[in-house]
Amino acid sequence: MIEEFAERKNGIAATTLQAGRQRLGNVAATLSRRGRLKASAELCNEAVGVAICLCYEADTFDGPANVDGATGRILIPLPWGESGHRKYGLRSTEAASLRRYMFDLQDHAAAGAPVFTYDPVSRSWYLNFRDRSSTSAMEYWERWGLNEAAYRERLR
Repeated sequence: MIEEFAERKNGIAATTLQAGRQRLGNVAATLSRRGRLKASAELCNEAVGVAICLCYEADTFDGPANVDGATGRILIPLPWGESGHRKYGLRSTEAASLRRYMFDLQDHAAAGAPVFTYDPVSRSWYLNFRDRSSTSAMEYWERWGLNEAAYRERLR
């Protein structure tokens, strides 16, 4: 707890040094933008976590409830979808950044097999239930989820 306060104090001190070069209002605006970006990235991560839970939800009689059991095609709206983002409480700009990140994550070899894959022919998202379980999917997303820097980069 004390270390956290020390880090925050050092951050405030660094900001105060910058304030000598900038107007204090500009510094405050920068900090609040950074906070908004971080909050948006966290909201996106929470929405993807909910989507993972929904995709791995199983019906006791028929198997997967929200995914086609044979193909893995996702049958529910996703948070990065054109209209699905509203159902998860995301804004369209947050969904657009998340969508770009999800496409980029498919090509990121270091991340391994992604949880969600996109098929441009069918224009559908698929759940990688062959390589991932619900537990490993959540672990994957905790490791490779959207952070503030990645969110900011995909806003452009």
